[in-house]
Amino acid sequence: MMDDDWFDSLVADKSIVRNAIKIRAVQENAVFVGEHSKSASGFGKFIADWLDDDYVGLLILLKTEGSRLGGTTVFPEIDGQR
Repeated sequence: MMDDDWFDSLVADKSIVRNAIKIRAVQENAVFVGEHSKSASGFGKFIADWLDDDYVGLLILLKTEGSRLGGTTVFPEIDGQR
């Protein structure tokens, strides 16, 4: 896990993305992927095993449990569903 000192050094590094929210999203998404990887023996398998007829459900999962993985710009058709 990314500790706060490492996070602070990344935010201060002008050679990379200088948006702290986006850098934090990388950390949060690593946790998200890790949690779902455990349940399915890998994140790729978790995605591959998702039901074909529930694609919108997958998009909702990414939007609600992931960090900055969806929003009104990316998934406007699912806002307000489920």
